[in-house]
Amino acid sequence: MIDTVKFRIPITERGFEVLLEKSKIHTGYNFVTKQREYTIIKVPINIGSFSRERTLRIPNDFVEGGSNFAELELSIPKYVYGHNVSLITVEQFNSACKDIERDLREIVGIETDTLSWIIQKIDFCYSWKLNSQDELNTYLKIFQNLDYSRKTTYRYGTSVMYVGSAYSVKSYSKYEEYLKHDLKELGKLNPMLAYEVRELATNVLRFEVSLKKQQFQTVFGKQTPHIADITEETIVSYLNSYLTKLLKITNTKISKNDGIYKKLISEYGEVRGRDMFEKYRLWSSSDPTDKEAFKSYSYPNRYKFIKALNKAGVSLIGDTDFDFKLTIP
Repeated sequence: MIDTVKFRIPITERGFEVLLEKSKIHTGYNFVTKQREYTIIKVPINIGSFSRERTLRIPNDFVEGGSNFAELELSIPKYVYGHNVSLITVEQFNSACKDIERDLREIVGIETDTLSWIIQKIDFCYSWKLNSQDELNTYLKIFQNLDYSRKTTYRYGTSVMYVGSAYSVKSYSKYEEYLKHDLKELGKLNPMLAYEVRELATNVLRFEVSLKKQQFQTVFGKQTPHIADITEETIVSYLNSYLTKLLKITNTKISKNDGIYKKLISEYGEVRGRDMFEKYRLWSSSDPTDKEAFKSYSYPNRYKFIKALNKAGVSLIGDTDFDFKLTIP
C-alpha cells in the first residue's frame, strides 16, 4: 500500500562532512552572466536487497545552528523485495525504515533516528489481480474515459494519469510498467526473481495516488508528517476516497448496456430511466463530443445524476459482464 517515499533526514555537521566526501557535485552556470545558478550534491548509495544505486541529496553548505537535512527518495517495496509489484503494509514500512536507518549508519556512515524523519512525498497504492487480459483492458479503458476534476489528464497505451498540484492519481497495467522499467535491471541482479515477478505482474491493475506537501494537511492533519503518522486506516480511507472521486460509481462490476438500461428502467420507470440511460452513455463515452455534451449539464444536475445512478446500483459499462469488483478492503 506504500511505494515511493521521499524523506527529509536531519544531519549533523559530521554527517554532512561524511556525505560531502562521497558526493558527486553538479554545478549549473548561466553562460551569459558567468554566474553559478545552482549546485546539486548527490551521494550515490547501495542499500537494500538486490539494491540499485539510490541517491541522497544534501545542501550546498552546512548552516551552523540551523536545520540541516539530507533528502532520500526510494521505493520501499524495491528496497524490501527488489521490485514493487507486491504491496508493502504499514508494518513492513515501519520495519523497512529501521533497516534503512541501519544501512545509513553501517554503509554510509551517518547516525540518524527515524523518529525525526519528515515525509516530503509519499505514494499510496493498491493492486487488483484480475482474471484475464480482457478484464484488465476493460477496466483500463474505463479509467481512460474518465476525467478527474481540476486535474490534467494524460492518456497512454496502458495507463492514465490525472496530475494536480497537490496530488496526482494514476491507473496502469503493472505488467507493462514492469517490463519497461524493471525487468532488465532486476534481471542483471537476479534473473530467476526477475521472471518470477513478471508472472506475478500479469493481469495486475495498479491504482496509485502520489501525495505532495500541499495535500498533507488534508490527509494527515499536519503539514510535516512523520513515519508514525502513516497508518493503514489513513491509507485505506484516502485510497477509497480518491478512487470513488474518480469512478463516481460505487458498483465497480462491469455490465453491458442492456443490463444497465434494465436497472434504470426498473428503478425509475420507462421515461426517466430511458433519459438517464442516454445521459449515462454520454458520461461513459470516449467520444469528445459526447463528453462535451455531458459537461453542458449544470454541476448540480450532474451531481444528482451520479447520486441516482448509485441509488439504482448501476455498474460500470463494458463490452461484456465481469463479476469482479474493484474494492480496497
